[in-house]
Amino acid sequence: MLTNDSEHTYRQFPSLRKEENNILVLLTWSSTYHDQTLEMLSDWIKSEVSLNLHQRLIEDLWLEQIPEAFTLTLGALLCRERLLPYIVDDTIQPIGGSYLADFDVILNGQDISKRRAVFEQMTLSLLRVLCTLNTSEETVRFLTEVLDKEVSLLEPLDGIADQYCARKVDRHNHNKAFEEAREGLLKCVEAMLKRDRNADAEWTVIPRLITSAAGQRSTNDWEFPRNLLERHSQE
Repeated sequence: MLTNDSEHTYRQFPSLRKEENNILVLLTWSSTYHDQTLEMLSDWIKSEVSLNLHQRLIEDLWLEQIPEAFTLTLGALLCRERLLPYIVDDTIQPIGGSYLADFDVILNGQDISKRRAVFEQMTLSLLRVLCTLNTSEETVRFLTEVLDKEVSLLEPLDGIADQYCARKVDRHNHNKAFEEAREGLLKCVEAMLKRDRNADAEWTVIPRLITSAAGQRSTNDWEFPRNLLERHSQE
């Protein structure tokens, strides 16, 4: 099913014009619908087809994607989540210490109660990145108008999510983008500890992502980087 909005999107982003993207484009415009189309989507969202689409989008995020495809995938996930019944405890506070950590948990197949908040925050990170790069006014307009999102100020620990989105826009797969963003945070913490010998108390809230010997990231991966402090205290 194609609407005028869908055709407009495909004219702006010709590379997205694929049959499998029709439902994604329809979902991203769902916030603007107040008619039979929205009613149909509300019924569809409860179906097994909708669940299968969610899984497909999660799998797509693991891959290298062109910026427009990454934007559409993330936007469709958010808009699908908005059509589901609202969960009372779905607050903006991350579970694992960072929205990116929660995002990684979701992509690794674990369900969390705050999916909507996580997708909202990752979309905001993508918006900040696109505005900073200033390379695609059309994509920025698409996210701000269709998803009803404005660029927000950077909050503590949002920077690592922004770093991740920047690497995804640069066509990295999920794992590479995630690991590079994590390493960037650790280098930043280490540099600040070296500059300020009194920074211990301030940085006790900064997380570190630990990779287990098996190479799997657990749900409790975020903790204080004690090895950096120990090294710092010996200087």
